[in-house]
Amino acid sequence: MDEPPLPHPYPVMNYPTHPLENPLETPCDSPVKHRAIDPWREAKTQPARELVNRVFTSVLDHESRSAPRKRARKKQDELILYRQVDMTISNLATQCLSGDTLPLRVSRSNRVLGATDQYSRGQCFSTAYPRVLDALGAPEIGLLSLTVGEPYHRSQRPLNQSSIAPTERFISLLDAHGIGIDDFTRNFQGEPIVLKSEKHRDLFTGEASSEKLQYKDTSETRRLRREMNEINSWFYQADLNFDESLSEKFVDISMVQLRRIFNNGSFKDGGRLYGGFWQRLSKEQRAKGLSINGSDTVSLDYGQIAPRILYAMVGVVPDFVDAYALPGLDPDMWRPIIKKVCSSMLFKAKDPKKIPEDIRKKWPDPLVRIETLVDMIKKHHRPVAHLFCKEVGFQVFRKESDIMVDLLLNLKSQGIVGLPVHDCVIVAKEHEAYARGAMQGAFRKHLGFDPVVERE
Repeated sequence: MDEPPLPHPYPVMNYPTHPLENPLETPCDSPVKHRAIDPWREAKTQPARELVNRVFTSVLDHESRSAPRKRARKKQDELILYRQVDMTISNLATQCLSGDTLPLRVSRSNRVLGATDQYSRGQCFSTAYPRVLDALGAPEIGLLSLTVGEPYHRSQRPLNQSSIAPTERFISLLDAHGIGIDDFTRNFQGEPIVLKSEKHRDLFTGEASSEKLQYKDTSETRRLRREMNEINSWFYQADLNFDESLSEKFVDISMVQLRRIFNNGSFKDGGRLYGGFWQRLSKEQRAKGLSINGSDTVSLDYGQIAPRILYAMVGVVPDFVDAYALPGLDPDMWRPIIKKVCSSMLFKAKDPKKIPEDIRKKWPDPLVRIETLVDMIKKHHRPVAHLFCKEVGFQVFRKESDIMVDLLLNLKSQGIVGLPVHDCVIVAKEHEAYARGAMQGAFRKHLGFDPVVERE
């Protein structure tokens, strides 16, 4: 690993250079933004694996010189060590080849690294991981710089966490091996069913956030996990691509496997699918740049699904054409406003008294008060008026996501890849007709009446 640096085409950005001395542990003196290291990154191609093998050998050599082992490492422990090296190198490579300048957040805490809960299952972290980071940052290897964070105390303000960044020597090594971004991938093998708590507001930052909750497996959670593993395996095999010229930011097309996230500490709430790279694209980007197995795509949307689910919850078949068109209000001016207010009313406990901040400047008529619009919505949707402002939004999400999971499994049974964006599914154009029929069938199965299916 002591070969001289080579010229390289990749931007160095703001990465720290390899130190000539040995300050492996640079103290934190100001808060900085980090991106969490991804435990599911790995080398994909032969050149990338050869690079990882070479680095792994260097780590073993460093260990034998600096802290010789008294006993031979067990095969399982050696495999974990290899995966830790693979994961770290793959993260560093993906970071710098994508032009990302944020340091990678890592943990050196035995409590975190030694966790054996369901969310850490399948990951390669262990309490020995800090020694891997130290080895990769040692002068004779010099592939990363390490900044050690401050001790964490729950009662204090948020503190800086430990982080790593690639050195110039690492970037030169990528060039010497002819390695690019496509030589690495992401193979998620973790828990796809996530249960989160209610959101709580942080006393220091003022930001609302939730935390993952442990849960006991039941027949339902095992079924949910089987369904998501089947969907994720199918997506991992699919040929998904995106025209990167349509985005100023790097789009990581290896982010294809999803998690189903439930909310408020209950499997009755939420359940939407998150994690796919296509979910972060705009409608225009998806329409112009996303391809599935080499084919252009089309996005099909369940029209007005939230109010239709509300009607299904009370056993009433809706008779409206447009749930967001109210008598006496110009639909061209008011429809997007009404839709936004209706959506917010699903998650509130009381009738809103103020216009939501994100639509305040778009409010068409200052003479129409928010209270007036809320009353008009309730009168227009009298059968479900009692459900508005009763915090049923996450129950609606649960029904919506059940429909989507059934739809994705139906499409898979026909050899069709369908990519979900909440109440929308993206398919290759040649599969549009079948997908429309499958969407109608899944909707009828769960709600008992026909949906409106439209192109996004």
